Amino acid sequence: MRAYRSGGAAGPADIVPAVSALALWPQAAIARAAASAQSAFSAPELIAAAALHTELANVIGDRVPGDVDFHIETASDLLLAARRRDPTRADLVSRQWYVFVVGLYEALQRPQDAARLVHDGRQRHPRAAELYVARATVIEANVRRSVLDLRRDVPLEPRTRLRVEDAFKAVVSDCQSALGLDQTLPTAYLHIGWARLTMHDRRAADALNRAVEHADSDELRYLAHLFLGGAYEQAHRLEDARREYASAVAIGPYQSAYVALSRAEDALGHVDRAREVAAAATHTAASDDDPWWDFRIGFDRAALHRLRAEAQR
Repeated sequence: MRAYRSGGAAGPADIVPAVSALALWPQAAIARAAASAQSAFSAPELIAAAALHTELANVIGDRVPGDVDFHIETASDLLLAARRRDPTRADLVSRQWYVFVVGLYEALQRPQDAARLVHDGRQRHPRAAELYVARATVIEANVRRSVLDLRRDVPLEPRTRLRVEDAFKAVVSDCQSALGLDQTLPTAYLHIGWARLTMHDRRAADALNRAVEHADSDELRYLAHLFLGGAYEQAHRLEDARREYASAVAIGPYQSAYVALSRAEDALGHVDRAREVAAAATHTAASDDDPWWDFRIGFDRAALHRLRAEAQR
């Protein structure tokens, strides 16, 4: 725990030794240590220990899925112990922890566990705006799993479209509830914009412009520009779409933005420029860090970064 706390808040490599060391502990020893920590550790130490277990759950999710629940439950118990010492700070961290863990279970394709964690989090933090958005991401992920052709150009079969529309109405409703609690929450605007973009609703651009305005990280800013470009492309505002895609490329040279920009340049008749952008995309390694892929599977990497930063305060 002390090694983890001393790591760099933004540098994952600095915390690898601590996570690797914890991975070697047998569960019985961890359970004894966690029980002792609940009475012996300070609130900041308990928060750090909870974050460390969460980091390990994230690392082993694909390799040792059976151990994920153990570390998540241990982290939850440690956060509850931290709350008995410093409820204000522990609640702030707990809200971010729930957001991340919901996304982790979604990324592991465990939707029932993601839904359970959303419910538990909202029971514990009924006025947490970010947990309304977390519930919206669970709904989105469920739709993506059941409807594979959401973005195709031809209309969906009527019954499927009705089901998708109902789901995305729930997404928008949850995100509007979040904005009722925090009018500047960028993720709420982003998900409203995405839901409307998916359903070819012209109001998507309004929400996505607000997401750009309030974005508090490069990842969110990238996605907001990328989706806003899509909204303008749907509206046949190709110059505006090209501008937004170029803004996304400037923030992060990921393949998804290059592909979108190349498509916009081609639609504008800039064939040579489209080829240049496409060539740049082929020289950009496909990256798991592309925010689009995290968004698509409901994984909130920014929540992990915030949790890590809080643990290392």
